[in-house]
Amino acid sequence: IASGIGAVGAGGDGFEPLVLGKRVFNIWHHMRSKLVCTEMVEARGIAGSQVCEGYGTTTSQGYVVVVAGEVPYTSNANVGYADTVNSRIIYPGRVGSETGFVCVETPPTGPPSLCRASLTDDFSKDGFVRATASHNRPLGWGYPDYSQQRLYAVDWYRPQLYCLDLSDAADLKNCAGFPYSSPFNVQRAAVMPKTTRVIVSGSGRSACVETSTNPPSKCEGWPDSISSGSLNGQPIPVMNAQGVALGFCQYQGTSRVACWHLTDGGRAAADTELGAAGVKFQSLRIQGVRNLPMSSSYSHLPFYKTRTYFSLGAFDTNQGWVCYDGKIADICENFPGSMQVPAGTYGLAVDPVNNGHCVWALGDRGILNSFSSADPSKPCGSEQPVVTVSLASLSQACEQVDWKSIELLHTSESDYDRVEATVTDSKGAVVKTGDLTSGPLSLAGIPAGGDTIQLSISLKFTNAVKDLFTQSVTRPKLPELQATWDDCPMVAVVRGKTEIGIESDSCIVTTKTSTATTATKTTTTTTSVTRTGTTLTKTTTTTVTDTATTLTKTTTSVTDTATTLTNTATSVTTTTTTSVTTTTTVT
Repeated sequence: IASGIGAVGAGGDGFEPLVLGKRVFNIWHHMRSKLVCTEMVEARGIAGSQVCEGYGTTTSQGYVVVVAGEVPYTSNANVGYADTVNSRIIYPGRVGSETGFVCVETPPTGPPSLCRASLTDDFSKDGFVRATASHNRPLGWGYPDYSQQRLYAVDWYRPQLYCLDLSDAADLKNCAGFPYSSPFNVQRAAVMPKTTRVIVSGSGRSACVETSTNPPSKCEGWPDSISSGSLNGQPIPVMNAQGVALGFCQYQGTSRVACWHLTDGGRAAADTELGAAGVKFQSLRIQGVRNLPMSSSYSHLPFYKTRTYFSLGAFDTNQGWVCYDGKIADICENFPGSMQVPAGTYGLAVDPVNNGHCVWALGDRGILNSFSSADPSKPCGSEQPVVTVSLASLSQACEQVDWKSIELLHTSESDYDRVEATVTDSKGAVVKTGDLTSGPLSLAGIPAGGDTIQLSISLKFTNAVKDLFTQSVTRPKLPELQATWDDCPMVAVVRGKTEIGIESDSCIVTTKTSTATTATKTTTTTTSVTRTGTTLTKTTTTTVTDTATTLTKTTTSVTDTATTLTNTATSVTTTTTTSVTTTTTVT
């Protein structure tokens, strides 16, 4: 998708994709900038697109941002912040002789406009927050921190790290105590996920900045700086299974990678989880692709949950897509991948809706590409989510398990005209189609065994509202697909909920089987129900005498509707002579 002016090295092609719902923004770099917006058009399919309303035409794209009579000038790497709650785009820029951050209101419909100033010292002009220690050089080469609601930027090859505080939408301001002065000239700044630490790199050195202190300070346990060698691309954060940064790696040349621990700045050995990640990076071999990121002047990489994505290939036509997942401490399944583009990739971005389903890539000449974050060989589109539910372990415990229904949650009929579901088995054969618009779709008669032990459900939304997959104050919960199935006795109904996206949660019930040929068991059950106000409490006491076998006892939710009490549930396993007491309260 063309989203710039289409000329090599001419500026105006953008740097980093910024995603707001079904709109992808980019800001022209190293020139007096325009804000370009490309909207995915559902009626034209996954590849369909158009210029967003108010952002020019197909032959003259972009909204010209004018602040106090000046068009802001941007740097090579004008990293931005996509505010999904307030529908804003924020990016570093220079206005006249002052440097700072530009803020644009980007409502889902209608033309964009400047963010209204709070008239404080920092935010005295509509659309512009003046940076502390302002000068006439545009900032960039930084990183957004969405968890801390901050945007970091550096002054290229100078020692300062700047920070914009976005926690109060009505009063944007410089972060307390910034700018931070590094002991060396900085090229890049990188946020370390789920921490308050930022790595600054350049001049063959790296340092760690603790941003939670006022003023910001050197990270505890670190020296003033460490020797990190040449920097190609930007520092690559590597996370553990909880999505917390272990440290960072960086390319020092083609197929040469080194990594450093976040705790103390020590070099990571190959036998550590962090060091092993670096070995995997330098061992990557993609046909026709150089194992080297884009220049540190331009590159931008994203992370999402436990995954980090980055591109390889510098300014070459052949580009490689890499994903590392801390959950498995390995290169993601189906990666690496590759694609031919006109001339390199400046920045990647993960679409945060739909559970991080899509990666956008923006390169030279303003060309936008996208691919599935689960498989780079496949396309992505919010209107075509696929979820998978598996009952492989559950079926072993029962003679017969049947699927019951699927239902779309957290939506209403006003959100779309129609939702069509296509259900396929583990071999890809279609076993059911139907409409989810008005309620559940029955899966009666489909056994949870053989080829249908696992089902994949593809959903097609027709004329969906633009914010359907955007979490906000008015839409606190994203759409979920609920699958239900009937179990053998003692597990009456089990419900598995899966957030629509690349990850799915399978409800797996494990049981223990007895090898005894004879068994004796006696069960005595006492049940009492008490009500306090609007709370209904059911207490069940079961005493089991069991010889050489296993009893699975299940209890879970209690629903009070008039005089009806429904008890459905998960499992508790008891063996030999045991008393089990379960109490569940539902208000």
